[in-house]
Amino acid sequence: MSEPREVPARLGEPDEITARSREIAARLLDAQVAFLLAEVSGERLAEVVARDVAAALAVAETIAVREVISADQAEQSVAIVLDLNGGSPVFADMVGVFAEAIYDRA
Repeated sequence: MSEPREVPARLGEPDEITARSREIAARLLDAQVAFLLAEVSGERLAEVVARDVAAALAVAETIAVREVISADQAEQSVAIVLDLNGGSPVFADMVGVFAEAIYDRA
């Protein structure tokens, strides 16, 4: 069993260290909360969203559709999107074509 570490005198007594550590931790938490609130509100929000979307798209560029979903799932996804955007008969006929194009290209 190892011997307990000795606290250097310049750091003070253990109770003082614990109190100081808690004070620092509370200040860091307050600063982190303030930072995060600024990130998701006010003028910074648009900048943060743009940055995060760009980062997500950069990751998405490295992934092929076929690595994530099957051809049937791609077709279902295209059908849902087209249905939500009007459900035109022309689009309905094109679902399979769009899904294949997306699936085969990626």
